[in-house]
Amino acid sequence: MNVEGLPEQLRPILCPIDDWNRSYRLALAFEAKMCGGKLLVCSANLLENQEQRPAARQLLFSFLKYMDSADFAPEVSVTEAQMRTFLADTTIMRRLRTKVKVVEGYEPEAEPEETGIAKSEMTASAEGKMSKPGAASAKAAASNPVENMVDGDPNTYWLAGGKYGGHYPFTVEFETDRDVLVKGLLIMPRQNHRDWEGQVKKYEVYAERKGQWVRLCQGELAASPDAKEILFPEPVTLRRLRIRLLEGFGAKGLSYWDRRAGRGFCMIQEDYADECVSLAEVDFLCDGADAAESVQVDYREGVTASEEIY
Repeated sequence: MNVEGLPEQLRPILCPIDDWNRSYRLALAFEAKMCGGKLLVCSANLLENQEQRPAARQLLFSFLKYMDSADFAPEVSVTEAQMRTFLADTTIMRRLRTKVKVVEGYEPEAEPEETGIAKSEMTASAEGKMSKPGAASAKAAASNPVENMVDGDPNTYWLAGGKYGGHYPFTVEFETDRDVLVKGLLIMPRQNHRDWEGQVKKYEVYAERKGQWVRLCQGELAASPDAKEILFPEPVTLRRLRIRLLEGFGAKGLSYWDRRAGRGFCMIQEDYADECVSLAEVDFLCDGADAAESVQVDYREGVTASEEIY
């Protein structure tokens, strides 16, 4: 759990050390006072397959025994708002049976009208040539399809653009199985890349109304692995929504050392633009009444041991 939003005085019972590129304040378990009561929060799965997991069974027994004793006396208080800083409803898209597809970005010859967005609103980059991925990059893109953004698992992600194939702008369409009142979006970038590859900077959001695509909002996201909220000017009832990803991040006059033919190891200075897009989650922000059923998510394990983290 990322407990950056909890009081600084709170000291987790179990405290993992995050990757140095991100350096979040993490907790596997912590205790606190809240609303006149006491909490012990643990993000480890201590309930499933206990017969084959004696350590989990023992830890759960110890937690419950501790909570039933006089020693369980948390000192730091937390509010509901603070608790929500590390909680997100990542299963909302599954409960809404959301379908997702890319309608712009993979096909450079497509006419602007096919995206449902006026040609006057197209950016110059839409006229560029599509990048052709190598075998390894194509395999990585195929292993990380756009459907990963709505699977409820923040450990998976969509990967496209640049060396993975395709180009900005990308337009991604979401369609639910029924009308739903949406007040905004939760955007979570890929979490396991040390250079934050694929982070989106500029975006536009559209909703379908009577067969026409109407722009709800536009803006820029900050460069960080944090989940970001995009709030609409007012809640909108919709069934189909499109988010248009216009560009990623870059740098002017970036300097770095590299080995070049005929020059040896030397200082290189050039402009850099991240042409990739990689998002772990895109979730509708709803009040919760629109999709009350529960779903089971099979979370992918071992992702933090990927080669990008070291």
